[in-house]
Amino acid sequence: MARLIVVDSKQLQNSLARFEQLLAKDAAEQDRLKQLQQRAAAQPDSSMIATRPVNQPTVSEEEKR
Repeated sequence: MARLIVVDSKQLQNSLARFEQLLAKDAAEQDRLKQLQQRAAAQPDSSMIATRPVNQPTVSEEEKR
């Protein structure tokens, strides 16, 4: 079954321009996220850095002895 779709060319141009803007915005956001991921990978995670060796007793454990 064939359908006839009537489209206003000006409206189509506006929709296309808006779509291109969204594509550009999305590409910029993807680049920004990629840069953030690269920066995060280059920096050590401070939560993973041990401030003392795990097997070293704490001060309170030493005081108990």
